[in-house]
Amino acid sequence: MLVSVLIFTFAPACVRINAYGFIGERSDLAVTLTRYLVIAGLSTILVGPFTRLFQAEKQFFIPAFVAFISNALIVLSLYLLHSSLGIHSWTVGQVLLATVQFGILFLFLHLRYKFFRTLSYHQVDWKEISRFALLLFSLVISGGLSILNQVVDKTIASGLDTVSMAALNFVTGIWQMPITLLAVPIATAVFPTFSELALEGQTKEDYESKLNRTLGISFFLIIPSTVFLFFMARPIVQLFFERGAFDANATALTASVVRMCVLGLFAYAVSPFLRGLFIPLKTQKDL
Repeated sequence: MLVSVLIFTFAPACVRINAYGFIGERSDLAVTLTRYLVIAGLSTILVGPFTRLFQAEKQFFIPAFVAFISNALIVLSLYLLHSSLGIHSWTVGQVLLATVQFGILFLFLHLRYKFFRTLSYHQVDWKEISRFALLLFSLVISGGLSILNQVVDKTIASGLDTVSMAALNFVTGIWQMPITLLAVPIATAVFPTFSELALEGQTKEDYESKLNRTLGISFFLIIPSTVFLFFMARPIVQLFFERGAFDANATALTASVVRMCVLGLFAYAVSPFLRGLFIPLKTQKDL
């Protein structure tokens, strides 16, 4: 909440750092959107651990279904409110998405698993929290570097023409489809299994066997997807986006960027799983 308040207060400075090329109306709009989305950010932060609590119980349907319903609110918001709110119809959709996800998951956890009956700092094991903070530190550093990477991307992009900026945004939705549809679900589904292996004190060979099988399945799905996206980039972009102001030149530019991005798709795809694997290994070492 403290960080959110700081971002809300110093939104103009954040926009200047993150998008030096934005001036005048574009800069004012970016500041306004940033402040609105801080509200969604607070709810989104809590949705993450709520989702992990379900997944620890190997319950994947509820958070996935809630995410599907919540994302549909963005589409409805854009469809129903774009004529009156313009770009802010998307902002309203994002706030609704985060708020609805948070509310439904909170209720499910409370009603089904009896969580959150009592909320008190007196129940906190501060010694355990300090151990957790040490484990968290490396994740904070790596997350900070990831954010810095995005800042550099956006900062450079803000100095480009409008067509180039639009192309970069459209590219992300295309080349990350295999990660969203294949890699992340695999990583999510197998993580509880590796946690169980750690808690049960299984041998290194058990880890290695499951790791090899998981990597094999991931590469079996991702590598063909990479080849497909590389050679079919132009017709895919044309099918999804070429209409209105998005002309043939925009299609050619976007497709060329898609081809460059998918070259590293195999590495991006296994990263979520490999990063998560270190957590149960650390747990086993502590035990």
